[in-house]
Amino acid sequence: MHLFIIDQYITLDMFAPIIYKLSKKKNKTFIYNFNYVQSFKNEKKFSFLFNKKNIVNIKIINFFNIVLLSKFLFIYFVSKLPEKIVKKLFNFWRNIYARKILISEKKFIRFIKENKIKTISIDESLPEIKRDFIINLKKKCSIKIIVIHGGLHTFKVKHNIDNFLNRVDYYLSPGKIPIHSYDFKKSFIKSGKYLELGSPRFSPEWIKILDRINKNVIKKEKKSKKIRIGFFVRPNNISSKKIESLFSKLSKLEFIEIKLNLKPRDSLPGKKSVIFKSELNSTELINWSDIIITYSTSINVEAILKNKYTILMDYIKVHKENEYSWFSKFKIIETVKKEKKIFELINKFRLMNKPNIKIKDKYKLLKFFISYKRGESILERYENFYKKLEI
Repeated sequence: MHLFIIDQYITLDMFAPIIYKLSKKKNKTFIYNFNYVQSFKNEKKFSFLFNKKNIVNIKIINFFNIVLLSKFLFIYFVSKLPEKIVKKLFNFWRNIYARKILISEKKFIRFIKENKIKTISIDESLPEIKRDFIINLKKKCSIKIIVIHGGLHTFKVKHNIDNFLNRVDYYLSPGKIPIHSYDFKKSFIKSGKYLELGSPRFSPEWIKILDRINKNVIKKEKKSKKIRIGFFVRPNNISSKKIESLFSKLSKLEFIEIKLNLKPRDSLPGKKSVIFKSELNSTELINWSDIIITYSTSINVEAILKNKYTILMDYIKVHKENEYSWFSKFKIIETVKKEKKIFELINKFRLMNKPNIKIKDKYKLLKFFISYKRGESILERYENFYKKLEI
């Protein structure tokens, strides 16, 4: 039996393929949402998973006592206030997400033992207080703690999580970037704790399933002569004005139809979250589009998997001006340093009508980011890994 802790949309996005793969076995797989603000119940992947008989959604009420229940009800009623008020309470929601634990440890441990849970899997970005709560169960329940990357590392930056990873049993990596990002020591890489299994979210097997999940969402439209552009942005970045300017200019071009998608990560409750503000989710928008315009985000990987003409706005910065994108080293993505180059590339696309995708360049990118090799199944790697831990 395996338990997966979900706390953000991006965690659900990355864990869903693994959970789905494990659900094909007889043993039950459990999901617990450690986020008291966002339920994800309207997310298509969430509904898809719980239609599988071996996947169990653990109800939050299972671990309440009277005091914890009263706190949860207070949070629930505040979340139902008008949207303008809820948005002004951003720090309140952020604090609940990052610092509040509404779990009776005694009841949680009892649940783990009664259901013979062998492993608990968490996202590497799980807030420290929640992370420590889970890790501290290790000795009390004799379970394995597994850390899985929450998303792909797309920027060349340094993080320090060595002390955290030394306390868990395994770290499952999508590729080699975490070695650079976390500056792992050779002793940790060779210890057996570090395993490169690839990215389940971008495994070809799961991409096909996502297409099935979303197949009925986009209404059948007559194919127009306009170029369809999927425009992916992250709210609240330091280049917001540049993004707004570009989107406005593109929207005015008569030969273009453009749709926007906001990267889904915030702490606001329910439909007040940015998660539900986009007309189409990322998979739907990529399928709809002829051209993908993005910043340095993992969306680029799915776009390349689907042979989409992809333009990286390398001049758009999310956190700081000296950011470096790992994507800029790959020829298959059009990396631009200035806005005017985007218009030149769009005109180029109009002439060629379809992208000239070189298979060699495509697999070079996929191998780097998601450890993909033709003829091998990423999800089978995860299935075999968890299977060994059931013994």
